[in-house]
Amino acid sequence: MYFVKYQEVILENFVLYGRLNFNNYKESNKLIDISNFQYYDKLNIKTNNCIDLYGNVTINNSYFYGNPSCSDSLLSFKGENINNLQINNSYFDGAYSNNCVSISNSSKSHISSSLFEKGGSFKNGGGAIRVMKSNFYIEDCKFNDNFSLYDGGIFHVVDSYLFKAQNIEAYNSTALEKGSLIYMYSSENIKAKGYIIN
Repeated sequence: MYFVKYQEVILENFVLYGRLNFNNYKESNKLIDISNFQYYDKLNIKTNNCIDLYGNVTINNSYFYGNPSCSDSLLSFKGENINNLQINNSYFDGAYSNNCVSISNSSKSHISSSLFEKGGSFKNGGGAIRVMKSNFYIEDCKFNDNFSLYDGGIFHVVDSYLFKAQNIEAYNSTALEKGSLIYMYSSENIKAKGYIIN
């Protein structure tokens, strides 16, 4: 499914075998609401991300399964510095091939009560979640068997203004370079704040 110009998209109560991409055209107030949704990438066509999302996105009670034909992320969200991402009660399986969720330039991102398994990052770090130039909050989530060839077995956080993780359970996470749980880096001109609370 490919959406070019849209104001509001509701994906509810269905299963998609294929790709899900939203075209990036700079316009605010675009809304994407995904609930009770199951996603499987069954295409054997090489691409960077299985799912590309722009706009204000809400995901509830949904399941996402990765595929080696996607070379980077299972789900990539680009907030364009004006949009928000909210994920609740969802499941992400990176199939040991994909970073589960990549978030960049998000005004606000909040993930709660979700499970991330078998994430694999082979490009930029963050086996489960990669956050760049965003405000990010995650709570009540569980992580199993996530891996990064570089930094951040679970979280890879770069130049983000706020990172807050609360009540997180992590099992068997590995980074070959730095930070099996988290790798956080900020440039000298970015005043980053990070909190991990359990």
